[in-house]
Amino acid sequence: MKHMNIHPVVCAEGNYYMICIPVSKKALMSVFVNGEEYTNDKCGVKISNCYVQKFEIPKKTLDLAKAYTVTYEIIYREAYCSKKEPPVSLTFSFCPIEKRDDIHIYHLSDVHGREAAAIRTGGFFSEKLDLLVLNGDISSSTQTAGESLLPLKIAYAITHGEKPCIITRGNHDLRGKYAERIGEFYPLCNDKFYYTVKLGPLWCLILDCGEDKNDDHREYAGTIAFHKYRQMETEFIKNVIKNSEREYQAKDVIFKCVISHIPFMHTDYDPAKGIHEFDIEIDTYTKWVQMLNNEIKPHFGLFGHVHQVGVLEGAGKYNNKGFAAPIILGGKPENNTVYGCAVTLKEKTAEILFTDETHCVVSSRIISL
Repeated sequence: MKHMNIHPVVCAEGNYYMICIPVSKKALMSVFVNGEEYTNDKCGVKISNCYVQKFEIPKKTLDLAKAYTVTYEIIYREAYCSKKEPPVSLTFSFCPIEKRDDIHIYHLSDVHGREAAAIRTGGFFSEKLDLLVLNGDISSSTQTAGESLLPLKIAYAITHGEKPCIITRGNHDLRGKYAERIGEFYPLCNDKFYYTVKLGPLWCLILDCGEDKNDDHREYAGTIAFHKYRQMETEFIKNVIKNSEREYQAKDVIFKCVISHIPFMHTDYDPAKGIHEFDIEIDTYTKWVQMLNNEIKPHFGLFGHVHQVGVLEGAGKYNNKGFAAPIILGGKPENNTVYGCAVTLKEKTAEILFTDETHCVVSSRIISL
């Protein structure tokens, strides 16, 4: 009898959790919550030939159940009478965010392949962790399937399938032959990498800038089309504002957060070197900042990309578009290690700790909410 290692990751997206399970063999797989079966199928056909089995579970359903069971049968597909191994089932506990404060979030970005260091760094809160955020560039490319699977591998090692995660993509996740198949590896909401999600009293707007240079840049050889994608994202933000009473103005929302790999309030160029290739979408990103400031009014933002850790408030190098909320830069690769960001949300404050893989606090801040 053949077996697989089952390492699920519970990703929050929209009104659902997407349970993502990397697989090493062709198998039929289901997730059961309170006896109800959820399958990974396309137009009625169960999918067995994939890198990641993905299951959408309504948030309320899993929040109430606090457990789920994964069942799989390794299959040998034939035109008629396919053969299967006996089924295997494993049950996992799940801990939704139910408290109103003292919420522990750990943020990692820009790991760039440093798997072991990221797992150690991301384990800062241990069992106290409430939410893990992997905010892009966990790998340096998507040239191999293994690189594309790394965010899920790290997420499972930290959460063991028991805590919710938010996993975004970064610009390096768009580079390589698996970039066009990235939706097979990552959680999506309505086939997009931008969405909102509410976890207990925490409301998050996840935005996706895509690449950091224009579509026609020589580096991409015509393989990207992000300008129209960002225009659609602008319309998405407008719709979020239009539906504010069901989103960030819902009665049980206490904390409002924006998450994006690229800090879009930052015009990234080096005038001293005459380099302006990162200076893109100024009108679009300025519009995003204006809508966030005037309508949504987030309490803070979590960002990566610039390989720095720290809290920035007010105008400066990383904020020349006037973003009003504190900017938390929460990911720094350095030599063989990575630095991340531990956020603890209190009733009126957030404690921000920047830590290394030994869980040493290298700097800290407290911001008002």
